[in-house]
Amino acid sequence: FFSATGFLPERRRLGTTNRGRHRTEPAAMEKIGLKEVQGVWNHAFGYTITVNGDQAVFGNGLRYTITELENTVTMDGWKVSVSKSEAEELVWQKKGEADLKWTFEEEESELKDHGLDPKLIITGKRRRGADYVKLDKDLTREEQQMAREERERLSAGRAALEEIRRMKRRKEEEKATSSSSTVDSKASKKTKQKVSVDDIRAHKKDLEKTDLPTSKVLEIMKALENSMIDIEILKKTLIGKAINPYRKHANAAVAARAKGLYAAWKQVFRASIAKK
Repeated sequence: FFSATGFLPERRRLGTTNRGRHRTEPAAMEKIGLKEVQGVWNHAFGYTITVNGDQAVFGNGLRYTITELENTVTMDGWKVSVSKSEAEELVWQKKGEADLKWTFEEEESELKDHGLDPKLIITGKRRRGADYVKLDKDLTREEQQMAREERERLSAGRAALEEIRRMKRRKEEEKATSSSSTVDSKASKKTKQKVSVDDIRAHKKDLEKTDLPTSKVLEIMKALENSMIDIEILKKTLIGKAINPYRKHANAAVAARAKGLYAAWKQVFRASIAKK
């Protein structure tokens, strides 16, 4: 309670306050004397202090003397704030220290346990004391919320780490694919054969046939891949128009080769535009 002295009262058993008592509204405090502070008071953390006469006794036996000063009471440098206190809750203040709140304990059994006569205690203006069951539930709910947030944080961290790993694998795959494409490109340039416009027109005519076997299509496409086809041949033969429908062919190998040829010729076309 009093941090300056270094003493902390003994923690009391929870869940023993105000069973079956009538609740009344708090009354405004105009003056606080010894009569108003008589009784057993509970701290929000479960500590207790018993005031009997001018003696305040903590649960661990530590004793202080309470004195009246003007319209309030003081104890060991602390005094009760009249403006902030209510009949059921005392707010103790000390310069340089945080306010401390004590809640009145109404149960007669508690009062008798502490050697007090309930008849001497003001009860008409008191209301329910600290609800320790509610405090315990609030604490449990807060702990569950913290645990849930920790799980979400760890889950988000794992997801972020997995995304980083996926990106790293993707870059490695792209790098490997790029290297493979470069090697294939260099190899293909060495093996590409010069062809004439008539050769490409003949291939185009075959590709436009509706009953052309898949094996024949693949053979023609392989020949086109190994042919040196420049922008002039593309313009004069329009071979791209014959290849374009095969990009959606049911045969995966045909579709893949068609897409590759179409993309390569598209680059040839773009390169010719860039030179102008």
